[in-house]
Amino acid sequence: ADPSVVTDPSLRAAIAATGRPWRVRHRRSGMELLLVPPMVFERGAAPGDGEAADDERPAHAAAVTAAFYLGRYEVTAAQWEAVTGERPGFFSAVNGEGAPIESVSYFAGQAFASAAGLSLPTESQWEAACRAGSSEPRHGLLDDVGWHRGNAGGRPHPVGSLPANALGFHDMLGNVWEWTLDYHSDSYYERSSLESPRNTTFASNRVMRGGSWSFAGNGSRTPYRYYSNPSARDDAVGFRCVAEAR
Repeated sequence: ADPSVVTDPSLRAAIAATGRPWRVRHRRSGMELLLVPPMVFERGAAPGDGEAADDERPAHAAAVTAAFYLGRYEVTAAQWEAVTGERPGFFSAVNGEGAPIESVSYFAGQAFASAAGLSLPTESQWEAACRAGSSEPRHGLLDDVGWHRGNAGGRPHPVGSLPANALGFHDMLGNVWEWTLDYHSDSYYERSSLESPRNTTFASNRVMRGGSWSFAGNGSRTPYRYYSNPSARDDAVGFRCVAEAR
């Protein structure tokens, strides 16, 4: 891992211990992916987090048992077009190829990922990558690390325009919501354990993470859990992709 990006020696050591490259390029879409090493972390809101919602509690240990690759940035309009030959979304025409793709449903995002040989992340994978070893709700001051309702000017912004977190991922907070594989349940954290890292119990909604340009700043927090019907399309919702670390 580049020490100017991953400045924490313990994170660099964990990445090196996997014996895999830190950074890879997905040929078909052109997206850049970074390695997330195995780790155990505290998922959910810390006890003193005054912005937390009920479904972010109780905080509990969660594990990433196998290293994986995650998109360094949210999937862009150009990458979507490279795989599908289409360009949906309202803002991509205004913000150019570097804009995150938006106005895509969960089903469309998963179909894109599957066509590219990738997947959507689980909640645990997403939060592990976003936390990057930290117990804080954000990796910096809100306006410095995420595009939200208070600073975005009514639109998403080209990916990577704000500083990365400690693992090198940009826009994990703000810009567009990101679909995950998990079904949403208010009580899931009450029964979650290291042996149940993903909520597979059927529900009508899927979890989205990270906050967005149109949402209040409290949503741009690592433990915040939002949700929507998987068929819904919204101009503040996009996604990023996961690849197995082979």
